[in-house]
Amino acid sequence: MNNMRRIALSVELSCILFAGMIVSTCSKSNSTSNQPAGQTIGAQVSSGPNFTLLAAAVNKAGLIKTLEGTGPYTTLFAPTDSAFIASGITMATINSLSIGTLDTILLYHIYPYQLTTSQMPSGPDATLLTTSGDSTFVTNNAKGVFVNGIKVITANISASNGVIHTIGRVLIPSFGQNIVQKLASDTSFSLLIAALARARQGSISGTLILSSVGSLYTLFAPTNIAIRAAGFPDTALSTLLIQPASLLL
Repeated sequence: MNNMRRIALSVELSCILFAGMIVSTCSKSNSTSNQPAGQTIGAQVSSGPNFTLLAAAVNKAGLIKTLEGTGPYTTLFAPTDSAFIASGITMATINSLSIGTLDTILLYHIYPYQLTTSQMPSGPDATLLTTSGDSTFVTNNAKGVFVNGIKVITANISASNGVIHTIGRVLIPSFGQNIVQKLASDTSFSLLIAALARARQGSISGTLILSSVGSLYTLFAPTNIAIRAAGFPDTALSTLLIQPASLLL
């Protein structure tokens, strides 16, 4: 009788352990996707708790049908709510932007083909064309996937009509402006623009270099606050402007 009890207990314990293994396995597989199978990209954006700002922008721009289409497959680099806030874009900002501006920004995140991380070029800065025909620059290495220098946070979220990759910032297209035009349109760079204008009087023309087409440049641009913190207050602007060009570039 004791042997029979031992056998029964052993069988019961084995069943419990086996059931636990099944639950554990199911739990791990479900962690790879938080979205129900078969949802479109548009549906996931609309229902995702971290996509409220993206959904608002998409709906205002009238692009929800683009993200719900059945084909061709689509890739979306999707900024989360945190990404919008980190980029300085709030719901008030979205409400203030024109439909045309939102359309341009959002299409800069959408690609007319499915692109998982395993299909992305290693780069560095490999060119990928968006739905609007603009160029983005992708790097895929051991540190992760980066688009225009912005890291992919969660990759390869499956959808019935493509794939979603969440990113940590909003991608902002150039809107046809070169670096100098972009700086000149922002008053927080007025001292830098003044310095570039002074440098143009010498043998090195920073404005001409940064305004040229056919080449890509990265500029670490100090704001007016940064220049003042470096010892150049507004009252010393004249001193800044007479510095040799070689010290200003």
